[in-house]
Amino acid sequence: MSYQRNMFCFNMLQIFRAVLVRCNRLQYSMQRGRALAVAGLVAGLLFAGSVVWAEEEDAHTVVLYPRSARTNVLSRTKSVAMPFYVHNSALNPPPRNFAASGFMGDVSDLRVMGSYTKLLKKGVPCIKVVYTGKGASGWAGLAWQNPADNWGDKARGGYNLSKATHLVFWACGEKGGEVVEFKLGGAAGLYPDSTTLTIGSITLTPNWVRYVIDLQGEDLHYISTGFGFVVNTMDNPEGCTFYIDEVAYFD
Repeated sequence: MSYQRNMFCFNMLQIFRAVLVRCNRLQYSMQRGRALAVAGLVAGLLFAGSVVWAEEEDAHTVVLYPRSARTNVLSRTKSVAMPFYVHNSALNPPPRNFAASGFMGDVSDLRVMGSYTKLLKKGVPCIKVVYTGKGASGWAGLAWQNPADNWGDKARGGYNLSKATHLVFWACGEKGGEVVEFKLGGAAGLYPDSTTLTIGSITLTPNWVRYVIDLQGEDLHYISTGFGFVVNTMDNPEGCTFYIDEVAYFD
């Protein structure tokens, strides 16, 4: 798919840039070879993922078990307290840990706004995403970053989320049948995220569903990309509209 090829090329360039810088600082050839091997592993695992459904007694919750790829060379010593919010308009003041700044692909095809329709909670606006699917690349996406516009090139940013065992978010489609890929991490560059997680494509329903991404065993010591999504025209040939709310990390 064209959107995957574009994201693959972008991430490969960023990854090899980071690897080359790191290799210049290594003193032993064994360490240098290991660094290059890690880069190859990252490319192979970048978009891998699998989905496991929740048990029948909780039909409104979907538990997701992603596969990961690790690239980080920077550490954060103090882990933040849980819960740690990416988005929750019900809180006052609303959390500002991450900025919805990382637009990708056909950015003019994507509109992200607050909405008082399709509410998860009465009186509290959710996030509405409209994807027109008219651009030449055939895909678009958005990442919540810290700080804003951080693609792994900013030394000051990111969080130690090592205490988190799962990421929870709510989502639904305007009509049902909308296909969206959700992810976290993935920033490359000189200061990359410590992991890249993708859960693959999810087909949304017209009703709100609580999704839980299992983070146990993942390296979360440095995360500057707290959440993100990708949509494409192959899965959504006429575009799509969907909603997101209450995105947070929990222990």
